[in-house]
Amino acid sequence: MDNNSMSMQMSFYFGDTLTLLFPTWNIHSAWQLFGAVSAMFVLAICQEGIKMLRLLLSFWSSKTTVVNFGAIGYSQLQSQTVKRMRRPWHHLVMSHLLQFLLHITQVGVAYLLMLAVMTYNGWMFLAVVFGTSMGYLAFGWVWYLFRPPEVLNGGV
Repeated sequence: MDNNSMSMQMSFYFGDTLTLLFPTWNIHSAWQLFGAVSAMFVLAICQEGIKMLRLLLSFWSSKTTVVNFGAIGYSQLQSQTVKRMRRPWHHLVMSHLLQFLLHITQVGVAYLLMLAVMTYNGWMFLAVVFGTSMGYLAFGWVWYLFRPPEVLNGGV
C-alpha cells in the first residue's frame, strides 16, 4: 500500500472519530457523533415504518370485496352465482406504483443503515439495532390490527 491509501477499521470501536457514508462526512467530536447516531436511530425507525406500510398496502391492494346478497332471499341466492369482485385495474396499478416507490425507499434506507454499521463504530451499530427495535415496537402492532383474517385463523 502507498502512503495515500485509507485504512478501514475492521473491528468494533467506540470512538468519536469516523467517516460516515461519504468521504466528506467526517465526524471529529462527540456532538457530531451524537447527531449522526441520532440520525441513524431515526432512519432505522423510519425503515421499520416503511416496511410495515408496505405490508399493509400489500394486504389492502389484494383485498377482495364480496358482493352483498343479504337483501335478496335464500332461493334467489341459490340461483345466483356468488362472485368475488376485485378492485378495478387502475387501483391495482396505482397501488403497485406506490409499492414500487416504497420498495425503492426501503431498500435505499436499508443499505444506508448497513453502510453505517459497516463503519464498525459501536455507537452506530447500537443506534441501528435499537432504532429498528424501536421501529418494530412503534409500528409492529399495526400488523396485528390489520392482518388478514386467514392469518388470524391459522391459515395461509
